[in-house]
Amino acid sequence: MSHIDLTTGKQVWRRPVPESVAKGMDLNVNASEGIAAAGWPGGSVAYQTTPAGRQLWKSAPAGCSGSEYHGTDALYSVAFCDRTFRVERRTPDTGRVEWTYSLPRGEQGPKAVWVVSTSPLVLATVSQPGEDFDVDGPDKLLSVTPQGGVAATIDLGKGQYETGCMESDGTCDGVVVRQGTIYLTTHGSDRRAQK
Repeated sequence: MSHIDLTTGKQVWRRPVPESVAKGMDLNVNASEGIAAAGWPGGSVAYQTTPAGRQLWKSAPAGCSGSEYHGTDALYSVAFCDRTFRVERRTPDTGRVEWTYSLPRGEQGPKAVWVVSTSPLVLATVSQPGEDFDVDGPDKLLSVTPQGGVAATIDLGKGQYETGCMESDGTCDGVVVRQGTIYLTTHGSDRRAQK
């Protein structure tokens, strides 16, 4: 992972990632205020974005196989753990976990989780996936408060919306969140907004 200054085009620092993910396969990289973080199946690492590039952490949470990172003003991580999906908000300058929101995984909870928005934090989940994740997409949206609680749950039904949530990606390109409103498209181009 490299930190490059766009005004000069010069590399500020360079840090290694495991050779198995060096080609970008299943690698997720995100930069928030003060932190550059990368996650992959089996681990994660984060560095300060200062010229020194000090390492803040170098592994996924205990009992978890890896993490994805999202956000700009705030950094959120989604960890894939044995029995839960663990969503955490981290302090930008230190990486300290401010709060954790866990979703039971498997028979008692969702089979997949995507980050739709980070300001505010909105998650998409699927509890009963069909044969094709990329076609059916999520069946619920969860609006999460800044304190880590659920403000609202929106039932999307089964395959009604074009969310753009892909099985191999942690985001949903077909959903936009702006000023308390979620915009998404139904199958067949019938556009709707949910408040």
